[in-house]
Amino acid sequence: MECSLPPSEGHPPALVAAILDALTAHVAILARDGSIVAVNTAWRSFCRQQCGPHCPNRAGHDVGTNYLRACRECTGPEAEDGRAAAEGIAAVLEGRLARFSYEYACPVPGIGRWFVLEATPLEGDHTACLVAHWEITDRRIRENAVRESEAKFRHLFDTMTQGAFVQRADGSLVDINPAGLELLGLTRDEFLGRTCMHPEWRVLREDGTPWPGEEHPSMVALGTGRAVVGQTAAVFNPRRRDFVWLAINAIPRFRPGESKPHEVFVTLHDITGLKAREGDLARQARTQRAIANSSAALLGATREEDFLREACRIVRADCGYAMVWVGMAERDAARRISLAAIDGFDEDLAIIPPVSWADDEAGAAPTPTAVRTGRPVVCDDIAADPRLGPWKALAARLGLRAAAAFPLLDEAGAAFGVLSVYSRQAHPFRPDEIHLLTVLAGNLAVGIRSLRLRRAKAEVDGMLAKLREEVQGILEWQVAGQTVAAIAHQINQPLNAITTFGEAALRLMRDLRPPPDRLEAAVATMAGQAERAGHILRQLLDLFRRNESTYEALAPADLVREAVDLVGQGTLPCHVRVLAPPDLPRIRANRVQVARILVNLLENATEALAGADSTAVIAPIGVSLAREDDAVVFTITDTGPGLDAAVAPRVFDPFFTTKPRGIGMGLTISRALAEAHGGSLALVVPQGRGAAFRLALPVAS
Repeated sequence: MECSLPPSEGHPPALVAAILDALTAHVAILARDGSIVAVNTAWRSFCRQQCGPHCPNRAGHDVGTNYLRACRECTGPEAEDGRAAAEGIAAVLEGRLARFSYEYACPVPGIGRWFVLEATPLEGDHTACLVAHWEITDRRIRENAVRESEAKFRHLFDTMTQGAFVQRADGSLVDINPAGLELLGLTRDEFLGRTCMHPEWRVLREDGTPWPGEEHPSMVALGTGRAVVGQTAAVFNPRRRDFVWLAINAIPRFRPGESKPHEVFVTLHDITGLKAREGDLARQARTQRAIANSSAALLGATREEDFLREACRIVRADCGYAMVWVGMAERDAARRISLAAIDGFDEDLAIIPPVSWADDEAGAAPTPTAVRTGRPVVCDDIAADPRLGPWKALAARLGLRAAAAFPLLDEAGAAFGVLSVYSRQAHPFRPDEIHLLTVLAGNLAVGIRSLRLRRAKAEVDGMLAKLREEVQGILEWQVAGQTVAAIAHQINQPLNAITTFGEAALRLMRDLRPPPDRLEAAVATMAGQAERAGHILRQLLDLFRRNESTYEALAPADLVREAVDLVGQGTLPCHVRVLAPPDLPRIRANRVQVARILVNLLENATEALAGADSTAVIAPIGVSLAREDDAVVFTITDTGPGLDAAVAPRVFDPFFTTKPRGIGMGLTISRALAEAHGGSLALVVPQGRGAAFRLALPVAS
């Protein structure tokens, strides 16, 4: 150690020098004028080996050098630090300061080092002071690292898109980033002036119930010392005038050695859009369920009124609307919309004023406009919509805030009715939901049209059944009318013969000796004519029997088999070959009447074959069945002598016959019965021998 201290009692120079050299700091003792009177080894070594050329320590490290002057004369980057050091040390020497401390950088080539200069008077005497330089490079590095970390954290905190805030253990809110202020709709001062218990917070749980302040995630994290993550809440934003949905995480922070958190760091992630999409999907699912349920209701409906009431109930229950109703557009002068069905309205219907789809002030509302234009009409806010002027008071009374109307369109695209839905929330109708409600209204319109068609068909079927009975009666009476003259003629012929021959028999009997042969011939003729008249009457009675008018769905092949069995019981041999495809549909027919037609045709064919040569008798009668459009056709063919061209057009005339013992009513009655069934009976004259009759009867619906 270099020292020029004068000897003093109790402090020999050697002892002072030893104490100073033992210090690790760079130490010098200055006299009142600022000159160096002593330095330790650390001072001298540092100044000589490591200080830069302009460092105060290098400039004035020698004993006897005026340190204050050396500091003031520093140049370069250290000039400002040198002057500051000189002023502070001088203040201590002059008694103006009890202590002076100053931090400065002392750059060494390739190394940045930091020191703190401390000047204190010796033994409380300001005539000399001790100047020490302590290296604080490590401390400054740590402090700089902390400051850089804090700066980075602050930058991240202020620029992160998620909201974030810090809350102390006492509940006070001490910091928040800009994103958090935007989400909460507050200024920084407004936020920092609150706690979780502030009465102006409006926080809701996911189920819509209020969330008390003491149960907020931040308070739970502070109370338990555990992180609270993944919580969802809706917070009212006064700037947006609406709730913002947030995903909240609360992370407690602890001081070293402490078990209870001193603060909590809370992040806020805006999930309003996600919740809106979830809500949209949920509403779409509900609307799609309503579409499916209303379609199912249509399948089981028989009356339009019941279907509409059930459809309104389904739409309200599945879609969550406050009220739903269906109206029908009247085409009268007032253009009224009459109420067909309603659900969700518990008051007297008389309070609802008449609704008209006329193009006037009252008709500007969504329901009339939808009918008039044939397009959906939406009102997102009834209170703010000028079109709803006449209806606002009623909507307010019922608590309705939004409405939408969807036209029910006919096949031509004109509205014949309207589906109207109402919500207790403003702006509830999203585009996808409007589309689905339009589809639902379309299905509803189809259902209404289908039920009306069913009802109309039932009415037409009833009318047709009644008309069929009337037509059948008319046909029967037409046949009777056509044959009245012939009947009178034909009946009169045997009756006249009976009368003539009866009178002849009486004359012969009055003769005392009548010739027996002549009397027998007269009586035989009378009996034959009487039998003929009785046969005619039995045929007519069979035609007009009323107990054979029952119609049912019958298999054509079964009818043919039954007719063949009946004909086979006769006196003439009957050989029938039947060709019938297996997939023939049933026909709607009266079993007895169709059997009568087939039996008559088969008997005619059998008799025709019996009148032909011996080889023709063996040949079978052909019966073929086939479907043609909406009818089953029976074709009965034979290989008998056939009919000449002059006879064929008259075979269906009453009382026309080519048989020796026929009366000519069989084919007339058969054709009348076929036409009464809605079918036909016709003669087909084939090339060559034989004849064919074609019977067509309608397929059962």
